Order: sequence, then structure tokens, then C-alpha cells
Amino acid sequence: MAIFLLFGAVKGTKAQDSNGSASPFDGLEKLEGISASEMANYAKNGKHGEFPTDKKQIFFLYNVKTGLLLNVGGYWGTHVSLQEYGMPLWVYADGDGWIHFQQDIDKQSASSGEGCSLEYFYKDSNTGNAAVNNGVFVDRDIYDTKKTVIQRGWTIEPIGDAKNTFRIYTYRRSENGYSKSTPYDKYYLSAAASQGDVDKNCGAFLETDKPNYSDDGSQWRIFSYEQLYNLQKNSIGFKSSLDLSFKLECPGFNRDNGKLDNWKTAVYKDGATGSFRFGLEKRYKTDPQHESYDYKGSVTSYTFNGTNYTSMNDYQTHLGKYYCADIKNTRGAVYQVVHVDHGGSYVIECKAYSNTNKAKLFAVLLKETQEGTTNYKEIVDGSLRETVVMQTANMSQTEQKKLHISEQNMDYAGKEFYGSHKYFNSVLVQVPEGGGNICFGVRVGSVTDNVVESNNEWTVFDDFRLLYAGSTTSRDLILDEDKDNLNYLLDCTETYDDVVLHLNKKSFNKNINKWNTIVLPVDLNKDQFTQAFGANARLAKLTTLTRNQIQFTTVKIAGKKNDDVVLAAYVPYIIYPTKDLANERTPEYTATLHKTGTGSGIEEHKVTIAANHIDIPNVSLKRNDQNKNDLFGLIKETWSLSLDKVKLANKTEASEIVTDGTLAAFGTFARTYGSEIADTETTFTVNKNNPIIEGRDNLQHCYFFHEGKMVYAGNKVRGLRGFSVWFKPYKQTSGAATSKFILDGIDYTTDVERIMATEDSSIDSKFAKLGVFNLNGQLVRSGSTDVSGLPSGIYIVNGKKVFVK
Repeated sequence: MAIFLLFGAVKGTKAQDSNGSASPFDGLEKLEGISASEMANYAKNGKHGEFPTDKKQIFFLYNVKTGLLLNVGGYWGTHVSLQEYGMPLWVYADGDGWIHFQQDIDKQSASSGEGCSLEYFYKDSNTGNAAVNNGVFVDRDIYDTKKTVIQRGWTIEPIGDAKNTFRIYTYRRSENGYSKSTPYDKYYLSAAASQGDVDKNCGAFLETDKPNYSDDGSQWRIFSYEQLYNLQKNSIGFKSSLDLSFKLECPGFNRDNGKLDNWKTAVYKDGATGSFRFGLEKRYKTDPQHESYDYKGSVTSYTFNGTNYTSMNDYQTHLGKYYCADIKNTRGAVYQVVHVDHGGSYVIECKAYSNTNKAKLFAVLLKETQEGTTNYKEIVDGSLRETVVMQTANMSQTEQKKLHISEQNMDYAGKEFYGSHKYFNSVLVQVPEGGGNICFGVRVGSVTDNVVESNNEWTVFDDFRLLYAGSTTSRDLILDEDKDNLNYLLDCTETYDDVVLHLNKKSFNKNINKWNTIVLPVDLNKDQFTQAFGANARLAKLTTLTRNQIQFTTVKIAGKKNDDVVLAAYVPYIIYPTKDLANERTPEYTATLHKTGTGSGIEEHKVTIAANHIDIPNVSLKRNDQNKNDLFGLIKETWSLSLDKVKLANKTEASEIVTDGTLAAFGTFARTYGSEIADTETTFTVNKNNPIIEGRDNLQHCYFFHEGKMVYAGNKVRGLRGFSVWFKPYKQTSGAATSKFILDGIDYTTDVERIMATEDSSIDSKFAKLGVFNLNGQLVRSGSTDVSGLPSGIYIVNGKKVFVK
């Protein structure tokens, strides 16, 4: 069934909310593993080459040191690798009682020398360049043609702790079988010394193989699918989402993965031919339904990342882990369906970027709830979620060159996706109680937008993920810049630990690739921030306020860990979003809360946020000693940022923001102008004669950001939407503005024309730093004033406009 039918005139049904109560999930590090005796029993009853359906008999290997799980990757794309989600395995015991871990994604016959077992493959003849073929691969056969065991399998060796932690060892491959009387060296499955984009971040090592072998790196726990199922069933929220990506079929388009045919393709225009590729630049399929041998491409002499490859064998050995997919000059989709057993909030992620904003990651709930459905025609009304994938136009010239964007080379994309979190895109789907089917994928255009506008369109993607963010869907956190108050957060019994944040900042829609202000009552970590605002979004923290300077310092997001906080609650920032928020597609959402102080009865209170907002999972709002929501950083009467958060430099304690006492930073957490509205309303009106809400600041003689520039209001009355920042003199005086906008110590103004301008005479910013800037202030070429090779347009060089034709 073609995917475009999902977005046409189809019959729909409304999704239902679900609720529940349980403790937050802290992570796999606290989960007790399966015992050695249980594993031995499961292996004894296991069958060689037959994947079980019983959740108790499907397992995942968790590495204690890294907190990662065993999956596939590395050399050939089939060497074991440690990743954030695991490969489903079952166990089988051979005649000698040794355990063999087996998988169901890449199985071939013994005659090919390949199979379905995870084994340490070693040959003495593999020397020199061929030594890479020695290692722990997931596609080995344990028998020779005479049914002699030539791959030893694994022994589980408990370390004696309370969580059933093991060390797991094997012997080298033996073409002649094994003798019980012969002593063999033990090779322990262990995390390697190096992680990330390396050929082997996991393998089998002798205890003397330093630094790759380590005692803690060789410690494992084995979890069952049933354990993960029960965690999902019994939990509301998660401090980090529970990764269920093992339920997806070939989510990383792995080399020769037999599950690739679960992906479908569709072309939106009747009679048009789609251009899809699955694989590498020099070895790919054009249809995921093709047979395993049906690849296109060849290698004679090909240079990648400074290395020249002259044979397909060598090419696949080193680039096999970089398999991905792309769509070229096609309006169509690549998609699959996953069944989920429980209701709740699910996040679909993928790594992707594109040179067209028609390319979107999407997810939609099918009306048919039975597992295995092929009825993609009817969808749940209002369940479609879409987000424009990261855009190459927002990359720096250096980044575009590094990724060979102009060549549209998918090998460099695959390498970037394999070793980086940067280009994650995400959408959130809320599934009703009882579970259902989620159809998801990447699409370019739509049924009505089915004509390719350029013969140069390219979208590349990889590494799909399915995350479970919690079972609560009816009482998520709403932060809406169009609300005129936050009373609903103070007057409810609900608290917010690791819930979905529904954030409305539509004022950013017209200010993408421009500086805006932001202040939030919650923290956002690196992954949350970049997925919400763009892979190359920038953030700068207010550090200095004086009569002559309003100074910010860049938050170095690239150097942060994925779960490090980059945007802290109640801190004034400027933000440079790069994500196409105007094309975000999320449905209207209503939270059902319960009012406090309502006597013996429980009074429900509904709060609604308009469609096409931003969804951010796993967000928390701090609580006070009375276990109530703590909005400690704001003044309730005006819903503004407390001045106590801005410490004066002459105070004895450490200063958060240096100031000479002439300017103060303010933030508003609610709209300051227009009509007051009910919590279920999403629109407001403005009385031009009396626009400012009583008690709120009118911004006269204040500084604020407007369309990427710092503006001085002068005598004019101005209002702001919620979660915005402005700067106000302690002593209001009439006259011209005096402060300059400073970022990272650089005065982004000149004596002639200043970034700070009144709205009546808005002036483009001019930059003194060596380089070429666009009119939004974005550095497009660093360390040079040469504009040759840049696209047509107007640029700023040495503070002057330069026209490029």
C-alpha cells in the first residue's frame, strides 16, 4: 500500500488518552540480569537457527562499563559493536554445553561460511591487511559441513555480585574441532579501549591484551525482552527514554541485512520513477525488496577520507559500517510499520540532513491495531507528526566541505551518522492504551506537492530509533508563549518528572537563523536542545550588563555530552535556531490536570496548546519541599524573571552576571500584551489603545531583540510573548540608546551602523571580525574576505555590503 494514501482523504478515528502511576525508570544500570543457571537452561532448550517468540527467551547483552548494549557494526558492518540499543539474541547449547548467541537479522548457509551465530572468528592466515577479518562477527556458523563444532561458543562466568554480572569467554576457532583434554587460551568479550567511530569498539581479548582488555570492560549483564517489556508496562516516566529500537527492522540499513525488505518505498506522482539508494556510494540497492545479491556499483579506484580503495572487498571491509539510505530528485517516501504493545509517548528518531525543506521525518498512528497489519490506508485522525530534517544550508562552509555535500556522497554522511549524535531528528507519537501500529519514515514532498523543483535535491538518512518516553499522555507539561499566566502549574496536584514538554515558541518561526532571546523554567540537555532547535543551533548566555555593554558568551554545545544541560532554567540567553520550526507538524494537545484546594471532590482543569508546537521528551520541572511545582525563579504577580537571579558585581557572593547597576535583565514567562484568555483558548486579541496587560512592563526605554537585532524601544510601548528577555535601565531616561551588543568579546557593531537600532530605522549589523557574513550575521567564510564561490546575494565584508551575482 503506497504511503501517500496515509496523507490523502482517509477515514480517521480519534486517539484516546491514557494515564497511570509508577516510579520513574532510572536506567539499565540498576536492572538485575538473568542468572547463569537460567541462561544455561534457556540454552539447553534453544534450537539452532530458530528464533523464539517467547519474550523470556530473547536476550540483550549489556556492557556494565560503558552502559551500552551489544549490536552490530565495525568491520564489514557485521563485527560486534557497542551501541545505545541492543541486538535481540537467543541462546543455543551445543553438545558440549557451550552457549551460542544467535541472531535473526543476517543468516546464511554453512556452505557460504556464514551463519547466524555471534562467534570469535580467527584464522592464522589472516595477517597484514587481512587481519581485520579476525574478530567477533554476528554471522558465523558454528559447524563445518560434517557438523563438527568449529566455533567454541561462550562460557558465562559469574563475578559473584547481586546483579548477576558475568564475564563471558570463548576460544579461538578450530577447524578440527575441540578436545576436552586440551587447554585453550580464554578470550573475553570486552569493550575496547576506544569507543565511537572506530573499526572495533568491542571484541574478544586475552587478559594480557592491554589496553583493550579491562576487568570492568569485560563485565556484562544479560537482560530479557520480558524484563524490558515489564519496565515499559509498569512505568510512567523515564529519566532517559527506554530504547526499544530492537523492535525496528533493519533501522540502520546494515550490510546484507535480511530484514531490509521490511522497508517500503513510494513515489507520490503517478508514472514517476523514484531514485532511492540503500547502502554505500559505490555499492547500493535501489529497492529494499531486491535480493541480497542485487547491488549496483563498483570500485576500481575510489578515495574516501584520504584512503584509496581499489577493490570492492577492501571497500566493504572498511566502510561496511557506514551503510545508510538516500532519496535523490524524488517526491516520495521510505517507510515501515512497527507494532507497540503499550500506550504512551513514543519518540521516533533518525539521523538525517537534506538540501530541501520538503524532506521530513514523519510518524503516524494507523487505525488498525493488530500486529502485522498491511492496512496503511486508514490512519488515526490528527496523529500525523512531521519535522523538517536538518538542512545543509545551515552548515558552515567547513562542515559542508567535510561532508562533501556538493558531491552528495552518502559514504561521508554514513560516517558522520555512525560517529555522531549531531544530526538527530525526532517526532513524538502518543499511542492509546492497548498499543497500536506506528508508520514512520522519511518523505520528501506529498501527494499535492509531488513535483521536484530542482534536479539537485538530496536527502540522506540512517539509524532510526524507537524510544518510549513514558505511559502518561494526558498530563504532560505545557509551556506556551501565548498564555498570559502560568497559574495552571501552581494550582494543580500534578508534578512533572521526565514528562513530555509541549513548547510553543512560534515567534521563532520568522526568526530562523537569527538571534532571539529565551528563558525557560526547565533545563534542556544537549540532545533535547539540538533536536528542538536544530543541529547547528547556537546559544549564548548573558554574562555582562553595563550602561555601554550587553554581553553574551557562547555556550560551547559541541563540547558537551549528550545529556549535559546546555540551557539552564531561569537563565537569560540569546538563541540562534536553525530548525525549520514553521513546518513543524504536531496536533493540538490538551492536558487534563486536577486543581488543588477543591475540597473532597477532584475538579479537572484542562489546558490546551495549539497545533504545530515543539515536543521535547524527558523534561522535568523542579519541586519544592512540599512536593509542589517550584517556579522559584519568577515573580508570580507579573510572571517575570526574579531580579534576585541577577547578582550585582559589588555583592560579596559570586556573581552570575556582572553589572554596574545601570541595567537589569528581565524575562517574562507569559505574554505581556493582548487579551487575557482561558487556559483552553489558544488565540488572543490586541487592543491597540491599551495593548499591555495590567501590571506588565511596557518596555519603554528598554532593549529587546526583534528580527535578529537588538532594538531600543525609546518612548514606544512594546509587548513580548512568553519566555522572552529584555533589558531595562534602573533609571529610565529619555534619549538615544547607549548599550552595544557584545558576543564573545566581539563588538558586533561599527561606528557607522549598529546592530542596535530602533524599529523605525532598523539597520543591518556590520561585523568587524575577519570573515564574510550574511545579512543575518551568520559567518559563512572565516579568516578570509574572499567572496568567490559563494551563492548570489548580499554579504558583509569589513563592515561593508558586497554584492555577489
